[in-house]
Amino acid sequence: MRNRWVVLFLFIFLSAIAWIWFVHPEWVSLDGLKHHQTALSDSYRQHPVITLTLYFIGMIAVSNLPFVPFAGLLGVAGGAIFGKWAGVPIIAITHTLGASIAFLLSRHLLREWFESHFASTHAFVQKTLKEHGKSCLFFFRLCPVVPSSLINLSMGLSPLSYWTFVFVSLLGMLPGSFLYARAGAQLAQIQSLQEIFTWDIVLTFAGIGMLPFVVMQILRRFYWKGESPNAGSR
Repeated sequence: MRNRWVVLFLFIFLSAIAWIWFVHPEWVSLDGLKHHQTALSDSYRQHPVITLTLYFIGMIAVSNLPFVPFAGLLGVAGGAIFGKWAGVPIIAITHTLGASIAFLLSRHLLREWFESHFASTHAFVQKTLKEHGKSCLFFFRLCPVVPSSLINLSMGLSPLSYWTFVFVSLLGMLPGSFLYARAGAQLAQIQSLQEIFTWDIVLTFAGIGMLPFVVMQILRRFYWKGESPNAGSR
């Protein structure tokens, strides 16, 4: 019965997203965000709790549903609505909370569904986690070589503890949240979402993401003497 309610909720949610995407694509475009920026900012000033709640619901969608097409746009919207500096913690925290919900749903409700539909991705993530421990989650947050929603769901089926997932996710999301908030605050100058993550920024993030792996290898070689590097993630 509980799984039926989850399926019904996902069906309604996906239907709403599909309706927006195909019937009103201007609502989820950069031009649409620019057009409504003033109205959105005024809404936040007049109704901050409602605006934050709706933004959080959007983050739940992009964190739980694989391949939702407007994840980047929602990050930019956070900067446009909340401002450059307030936007950073709001984007990072709401995204982390959305990810934590996906983690718990996967762990307690969606195991069979996820393993049957995303078996290869799940196997890759679990293999990387086993070899490198929680540092791989930090890398995935900085460099989303696997869609964030799939990382959330796959990590929920791993031995990784909930609070470790939350802390590492929040830490890894901060740099990207800063870029999104900065882009949103300068929305008029942005012509496409590709301008936010240039190659030098991507390579910088990749370098930062690789640091935990390097540290792990040094510790493993000189201190752990063959001890499993993911022992602390359980």
